Amino acid sequence: MSETKSKSNKIDAEIYERWFHRILSYWHLFLVSFGIAFFGVYTYLKYTTNIYSISGTIIVKDASQNINPFDTKGGSSVDNPYSRNYNLLNEIKILSSKRLIEETMRILDWKYDGFVEGKIKATEMYKDFPFDIKTTDSTGLYVGVPFIIEILTDKSFKIYSKDKETILPQTQTFGESFYINDLQLTISKKPNASFNDGGVYSFKLNSLSDLINQYAYKIKINQVDKNSSVLALYTQGNCVQKEMDFINGHCQTFMRLNLSDKNAASDRSINFIDNQISSILDTLLTLETQLTNYRKRFNGSNMEQLIEKRFAKLEMLDDEKAKFILSNRYFDYLKKYLESKSDYTDIVAPASVGVQDAVLVKLLSELMELKSKQNTTFKAEQNLSPFRIDNENKINQIKKNITEVIKNIENTNKILIEDVSDRVAKIENMATSMIDNEKNYIELKRKYKINEELYNILLKKKSEMSIIRAGTVGDTKVVDFAYIQSKVSPNVNKIYSTYLLLAFIIPLIFIVLKYMINYKVMEKDDVTNECNIPFLGSIGHIHDNDNMVIINKPNSSLAESFRSIRANLSFFMSRPDQKVILITSSVSGDGKTFTALNIASIIALSGKKIVLIGADMRKPKVYLDIDVKNTFGLSNYLASNATEKDIIKNTKFENLYFINSGPVPPNPSELLMANRLQELIQHLRQNFDFILFDTPPLGLVSDALSIMHHSDVNIYVVRHNYTQTSYLKELAEYVNSGNVKNMTFVMNDYDVYKNYGYGYRYTSNYGNYAKTKSNNGYYTDDEKDQPFSIRKYLISLFNKKQKA
Repeated sequence: MSETKSKSNKIDAEIYERWFHRILSYWHLFLVSFGIAFFGVYTYLKYTTNIYSISGTIIVKDASQNINPFDTKGGSSVDNPYSRNYNLLNEIKILSSKRLIEETMRILDWKYDGFVEGKIKATEMYKDFPFDIKTTDSTGLYVGVPFIIEILTDKSFKIYSKDKETILPQTQTFGESFYINDLQLTISKKPNASFNDGGVYSFKLNSLSDLINQYAYKIKINQVDKNSSVLALYTQGNCVQKEMDFINGHCQTFMRLNLSDKNAASDRSINFIDNQISSILDTLLTLETQLTNYRKRFNGSNMEQLIEKRFAKLEMLDDEKAKFILSNRYFDYLKKYLESKSDYTDIVAPASVGVQDAVLVKLLSELMELKSKQNTTFKAEQNLSPFRIDNENKINQIKKNITEVIKNIENTNKILIEDVSDRVAKIENMATSMIDNEKNYIELKRKYKINEELYNILLKKKSEMSIIRAGTVGDTKVVDFAYIQSKVSPNVNKIYSTYLLLAFIIPLIFIVLKYMINYKVMEKDDVTNECNIPFLGSIGHIHDNDNMVIINKPNSSLAESFRSIRANLSFFMSRPDQKVILITSSVSGDGKTFTALNIASIIALSGKKIVLIGADMRKPKVYLDIDVKNTFGLSNYLASNATEKDIIKNTKFENLYFINSGPVPPNPSELLMANRLQELIQHLRQNFDFILFDTPPLGLVSDALSIMHHSDVNIYVVRHNYTQTSYLKELAEYVNSGNVKNMTFVMNDYDVYKNYGYGYRYTSNYGNYAKTKSNNGYYTDDEKDQPFSIRKYLISLFNKKQKA
């Protein structure tokens, strides 16, 4: 079993080795493919617009530190009036909202995009665009339409549409308005801008809605860390500065909106207080005028001294009553607000007017929190959502509770006011003896004091709220201004790896398909797998037209291959009576005659007497290499028109004799089947050591089959990458049927530097002995027979690696 496994591993190794040399033989194809790939990548990267990812980060704090009008303990606090914990998901929604993006775009004011036109692509210039473009596009028909500006001189230009259709054929002047239909344009040069005469620029008008939609799609906002309130803003684009300006501008817009929302609460309180101050101030001015007139009329200085004692008692009671009156006014405002408004974010804080009921403050805070939750969290939900309904029920319940609290406080205030009024009445009754003028004076001064106290309270509250507003800071802050996070595309490493992989795979697929669909003999296994016949050896590729290689170059590597074939023939012709050798092939061009000439020559060089018979009487040509005339030969003998002595001819090479094919007869097959052929062979057996027949192709005519009845060894010449495998099936039928015996084959025209298999291994074994004429060795080759090449060099390296 181990022997079978070892044999299987050896076969696998040979298959891998064979495919390695197949692929290696097409090194030039890979070289061209990689060259095209590198050129393609270079061109693609040169003319492809780079896309960058721009990022910036912003932090959303939990709450700001400000004064709190809701403080029920009195004094100063450092809490925000509407302090709350921010929902980061809501902040992300706000940051990505079209409303906020619109505010950013209005500030950036990107009315147009400017480009410089290149030979292949246009590059956006953004702030470096040398022209300022003003337009009145009321219809929006020209938004997104590219216009070409062709510079003529320092003062003039022409304008075209992108498809080079002239919109305005006349020359335009910088700084002067012109019309394209109903579109008015003014193109001016920016100060210190430079451009070349003859340069080409382009621009396209933008619409605010398109920019909003574009960046609403582009902007991405993520939480940097689940435990932090830092948000990262991302966008992508080819113009780095433009995307950075958007990120920075958008962060600033968000910060301004956040601060504006916080200041709105203070502004509402200040406005309410201002309205109350204005009303009380009018009352004070009226009372002050009445008091002044009264003093002038009745000389009230002595009266004042009498009244002062009683007035001092009333003053404390009036102060208390003033606070209750102001509180009731606030309750009237609050009840009307809750009845008429649906958004409770604008409620004036009760502490801002001196109302410090803890229950009421708590209920108002809960009401605003629930309403804010309804406007954000449950905004997208259906009206029948159980969560929305529950939230609305809570809001309604709190409103009822607030109404109840207000009612209770008002009842309490009513009792307190009545109590104060009773005490005031008692004191006033004590002054019944006073004249009416005294009573009137006291009443006027008391009203004046009450309103003056209210006025001072409101001024104090306004001062507090102004301090709050001045000290208010936003809950957001930029952590990192916009920066280039990464280059998104083109991905150079990915593109190079993809192109190089394709540059390797495409030629590889081509090679595999070529060999998979190739119907020509590429290696000896193609023959042995189809026909179970022995292999004699391979014959290398000849680089010139000299067919007499053995005679002219006896020490060449090609001659060595024929010596190997001669040695292998000895195993098939071991008996002395085995002398007849037949050489045939599939079709003309397989190298049959070349093989026959050189096998005959190599046997002759060994000292054996051999006769070469040109048995191809249909298309004779072996006589051309022997350098004899084909006027008389085998066809004459078979037709009984000549004797053996007449047709056997000496050649200029020792031990090599030749029988020409003779004139082409009308019936070659019938002549070869006659007894004269057997008589000739019998005569040649007696006078020669070997007899070699060069016959017509077996795949075309049946002449070779007639001679095979007399041959001892049959050699089938297969030419590498030439002989069709379909002919091998025909040969297999002859062999399997028993009509052909002692069939062997040789592989002809096998270039060891292009191919693999037996020829490769043969060369690797004997290649160290192949020297040029300037060196010593077992055989010599011309320089042109073994030209230096990268392929040859790589094979030699592979051989050394194998031996190591």
